Amino acid sequence: MSERAFAVLATAIGILFLAITPPLQVPDEWNHYVRAEAIGQGHLTPDMTWQGDCESFPIGIERFIRATYRTSGKFTLHELRDAAAIPLDGGGKSTLCFSAWYTPVPYVPQVIVVAASRALQVRPFVTFYAGRIVNLGFVILMIVASMRLAPGYRSVFAAVAVLPMAMYQLASWSADAPTFAAAVLLTAVLLRAVHRTSSMTKGEVIAIAGLAMVVALCKPVYFLIALLVLAIPRRRFRSAGQRIAVIAAVVFAVALGVVTSSTTAQRARYNARVGLPVDVREQARCVMANPLRFAEVAIDDLGANGTVYLEELVGRFGMNDVKLPMAMVWPELFVLVVAGLMSARPASVAQRLLTIMIALSTMAGVLLSQYLLWSVICGHAIEGVQGRYFLPIVPLALASFAVGPKVSDRVQSIAIVAVAVIANSVALIVLLQRYWL
Repeated sequence: MSERAFAVLATAIGILFLAITPPLQVPDEWNHYVRAEAIGQGHLTPDMTWQGDCESFPIGIERFIRATYRTSGKFTLHELRDAAAIPLDGGGKSTLCFSAWYTPVPYVPQVIVVAASRALQVRPFVTFYAGRIVNLGFVILMIVASMRLAPGYRSVFAAVAVLPMAMYQLASWSADAPTFAAAVLLTAVLLRAVHRTSSMTKGEVIAIAGLAMVVALCKPVYFLIALLVLAIPRRRFRSAGQRIAVIAAVVFAVALGVVTSSTTAQRARYNARVGLPVDVREQARCVMANPLRFAEVAIDDLGANGTVYLEELVGRFGMNDVKLPMAMVWPELFVLVVAGLMSARPASVAQRLLTIMIALSTMAGVLLSQYLLWSVICGHAIEGVQGRYFLPIVPLALASFAVGPKVSDRVQSIAIVAVAVIANSVALIVLLQRYWL
């Protein structure tokens, strides 16, 4: 699939999602919106209370949130017109509390919008939709760059990015959208390094280390993608010393990103599940005391909820209660698998095994993170896992099983576009029925 075809398709679908999905109806979107507004005010580090990070905002922001955020019911155009009329500064300040577990890095596109909006004193409604547009455009550009850098994997990057769930996130304020884009771009840069035959350049090393740090600063659970640096062939290095230096640089960048992210998360730690025995430190002690017990819990969770995670990976909208019909889920999964199989084949068995190990370890990391953050201490279930959390690792996971191109790019493109158009059209109809009709 060409970069241009992907950009046109993703832009068209994204704009429709952006327009049809009411404000703050993407999972955690209100929280991401307020967090970005806080960062735009210079509030970079959390100031925690028992209910999260609290900050003072122009009263118009709270009024906009109260006018648009809800977990049930329909929306009307009259309500949107009223929300659009809310001024930023209505004569006072209000305090809002929100989660601040992430560093400011995955909010960069949104914060740019916030800064411009504050300078121009535009209404929250305008800021909100401008943020959605900028987030969408930013991620599409990063996916296009990924496709260009690693052309042997263009189809798999495109197929994952145009999944209904991915497009739903891309057309929102969610920090998961830039995180997804950064992970895909890191994957592309590393796959490019693995398959090229010329010597590593200084710029290439800086790009790999820099992106590895960015991904860790977005969500540290995806830092293992950077371990693909170990699959870069020795012939790409001028000497064994250069290879050691490159690996060390990437490891240092990842470590710095993980420590910074973990410190931010620790500083922002609070029990979002009031009334339940949820505590990260105590849960970590429980896991370290008996790692095999957690492994059993994780295996049981995948057995019980694996199909649900696949469904959520492809399309589960709203407050995780608006489902894409399974008749659309399976064709999308089929296209993903085919796109992965038709990608550039790993050069060796060792590279394939390393890629599989990274993908599986990252998936296990997602389960562990939710066990630590959301699950009852030493409980027998992992709570809070959503299939969309696996999106950033899907391209690498699919590429690990590649057998090489057996079908022309044209045929692959037609299949990806056809299934994406049908599945996303159904998703948009489902959203129309949920929120407007």
